[in-house]
This record gives sequence, C-alpha cells and structure tokens, in this order.
Amino acid sequence: MSQFFAGLAPERVWNHFEAITKLPRGSRNEDAIRRYIADFAKRQGLECFYRPDAPADAPGERTVVVYKKAAPGLEGKPAVVLQAHMDMVCVPNDQIFPLRLSFCDEQAQPGSGWVKAGGYTPQDGTTLGADDGIGIAVALAILEDESLRLGPLEAFFTVQEEVGLEGARDFDPGLLKGRILINLDEEVLKGITYGCAGGLSSMFRWNVNRQPVPAAARCHELRISGLRGGHSGVNIHEGRANALHLLARILRQAEYRGIAFHLAGIASGNLRQSNVIPSRAAAVVVLDPADTVRFGAVVAELTAEYQAEYQKIEPQLRVEWLEAEPQAEMVDGEWSRKLVHILMSVPHGVQKMAEGGLVETSTNLSAVALNGTALAVLCMHRSFRESGLRWMEDLHDSLAALTGASMEHIERYPGWTPNEDSDLLRRAKEVYDAQFQGDYKVDVIHAGLESGWVVKKYPEAECIAIGPNLLEAHTVRERVEISSVASFYQCVLGILESYARD
Repeated sequence: MSQFFAGLAPERVWNHFEAITKLPRGSRNEDAIRRYIADFAKRQGLECFYRPDAPADAPGERTVVVYKKAAPGLEGKPAVVLQAHMDMVCVPNDQIFPLRLSFCDEQAQPGSGWVKAGGYTPQDGTTLGADDGIGIAVALAILEDESLRLGPLEAFFTVQEEVGLEGARDFDPGLLKGRILINLDEEVLKGITYGCAGGLSSMFRWNVNRQPVPAAARCHELRISGLRGGHSGVNIHEGRANALHLLARILRQAEYRGIAFHLAGIASGNLRQSNVIPSRAAAVVVLDPADTVRFGAVVAELTAEYQAEYQKIEPQLRVEWLEAEPQAEMVDGEWSRKLVHILMSVPHGVQKMAEGGLVETSTNLSAVALNGTALAVLCMHRSFRESGLRWMEDLHDSLAALTGASMEHIERYPGWTPNEDSDLLRRAKEVYDAQFQGDYKVDVIHAGLESGWVVKKYPEAECIAIGPNLLEAHTVRERVEISSVASFYQCVLGILESYARD
C-alpha cells in the first residue's frame, strides 16, 4: 500500500511506482528492479523469463518478460505486448536512491497536481524516473488486476534503454509471441507516436600531455550550473544552453585576449549517457597570479552575455569563478589550447529541419572527461534519414582526423518507419477519440524508441508508443502529471479491451 500516494487512482499503479522509486535503477544497474518484477510474477503465479545472474555486458539476457494467459473464452485473441524499460537517467548522480518524492505544480515549484523528486532548486532536485517507471507500474497494475477480461498479455521489460537501447537491441526474438506492441514510454498524454528517429553516438579519444604545476601558480574552478539540460532528442530544438559550450566560450575568450592558462581538469555529463543535454560543466584553470583578475573579468563579461542571451529559457543559469585546491599536474599549454578549440568546434543542436517543423537531423555534445592523460568527448546524433546519420558520422570523423583523435561510433539503433495502415493504430485512435473527443495528435518523434528494434526483429509487428504527461525528463525538474496517469491507464486498458472484444 502506497503511503505517499494514498488516495490516488489508479491505486495499483501508484503502489508500484512508489515501490519502484526506492530501488536503484541507473543504466547497467537494474538488478533490484529486475528482481522486483520477477518476485511480482512469482506472487501472481505468472510465467516469467528472468535470468538473475545475467551480467550488465549481456543486456539482452537481462530482459524480463512476464506472460499472462487469456481470460477464459478469450484464448484465441491475439497476444498484446506491453513494453517499458527498467533503467532511468540518474541526475545529478547514481546516489539518489531512495528517491525523495514531493508534490509540485506544473512549473516544478511547491504545489499540487504533479510529482517530482528532491527539492525545488537545480542544486537540490533529482530525476524522478517516471521515464519509464510509470510505464512499468501501469504494466504491472494491469497484470495484477484479476477483474479484467483480456486476451493473452506479455509484459516486456528491457534494460539499458537510456544508453543506446541495448536491451531492445540484444533480446532474443524467441521471447515474444505477440506481434502487437504498445510501448509505454511516451511523454505526452494526448499523443500517439507511430514512428521515431534512428541514432548513434560518437566517442572521441585523445592522449594529452601533462606537466607539473609551477609552485607560484594559482588554481581556480570555472563552473557552469543551473541549466535546464534535458532530453537530447525531444528538447534539442528548444534552444536550451549546453553547459560545455558555455564553458568553452569563456576559455576561448580568455585565450583570445592573451591570457595564458592551463587546464588541470575538465568534466561535464556522463560518458555512459549520451542522450542528455549537459546542464553543468566545470574546469580547473591554472594561472599565473598576475592573470587571475583579468580572467575573472572575462568570466564576468561573458556571464552578463549569457544572462542576456538566455534570460527567458535559462533563468537559473549560474556561472562561478572560485578558488580551487592546488593541483600537482596540469595539461600542457598546447593541449590546453587544443582542448578549448575542440569543444568550440564540436557541433550541437539542430542540423536540419524537415517539412512541417519537425527536426530531421540533430547532434548533442553530451560529455567530456579528462582522466590523467586520457581525454574523451561523447556526442549523440539522431535523424529520420540514414543519410542524415551518415552525414553526422562523416562530420565527426573529419573532426577526429583534424584533431588527431581516435573515433568509435557506438550505440547505433534503427529508426521506426510509420505504418499508416496499422490496425493497432486504428484501434488506438478510436480509444483516444472517445477519451479526448479528437483532441490529440498522431505523430512521429525525434527521439529513439525501442520499437525501432522491435520492428527490425519482427517486420510484421505493429507498434505504437503512448504515455502520460511527463515534463523535462533527464533533468532535476522531471515531473509527471498525476491526473494524466489515470487517463493514460484508461487508454491502455481501452486498447486491450478492444482486442478482447473483436
């Protein structure tokens, strides 16, 4: 029985969601949620595919599938698959569990009607994991409800969706009997998605030169924080600031004005998470004491520029220039300058628009890490066209060649071609017409969905993706609308009942 969500409907959904928020489930760390689902299946007397010892480097084997037989008399109905992913993006870090739930308003401030995790400031909030914890909870609630008369059901739960759709990519096609799949990972209630972009990620790697820090040098930390960040597909067209680009612009202006400096460290994002727009970045800057005031003036000047550029879309933007602990080593001058130029040159944002205002091709400058002499930069690209992905691949290969980097293209996944003649889509439209009196959209999305891999493995499969109202996924402001969860649940049930009737 849920305590935080007491009195909210559907009760079963909120019970499961609250339990899920207590479990660590960052990508590649899904063992607790996998066990939760397997234990649930055992209690319900349902058949379950679950390999408890499957390692993180075998994501297909970490899939969990729960099978429920049809109600008496409905055995001949087609099996329907409910699909959700078990992992979540953990921001600001993996140490956020159990999540601290709170009610909020639509603006993620104290209020009601929505749910978030953590406090109400960028420094105190965390991701909520409604992406895709609500999808898991809805699937389990339907499996649990013995009063429902439905045809055969399969609940298909994947891992490592947030790091390249790896579970969907590698699962054994023999696990699913159904060829009708409802993906429960959408973020707009009044929307049915029936197609998505393909994508891939690119990893640059260099070996930099380091040298001792002079005894008289001063160390400062340049820190960017408070940005909205967000999903690198869904939010890429909104003009949100990329913390890495803001950091690089300050460093470049300092270099342009003749201030000699070295970098002792730089970090932003997560090299295992390419689909998040960086909301914070930091660099440790080593300076001659005589240059600290001049560098600080550059920081102040560009901070004012950023505040003017982003005053509406990034109201929480924060730039700090702080004294830092002394460092033993720093990157040499040539590589410090080269690193700044690299970050200034790697593209970010929309690269091409399609007709109708849809983003066709985009790229996200996702993360940078410097560990000893090892420097790495991660990017993610999306496109509805294979030619668009090839363009981004070639562009980043060219940057690697110019800068002497090794390049690895990873996490490639296919797009999902829309099927206008899908019977599943027809049934979903009928349910949404009744639920919303025609006030909804049927669309494709500039983001990767696991349905792309499902359709690739089962070309005859019919898929849609639906969900509740969820805002700012992958950020500390992530929140889900309470009333939309009930409507979403009813829509899923309506589609399932449609197959049970005829």
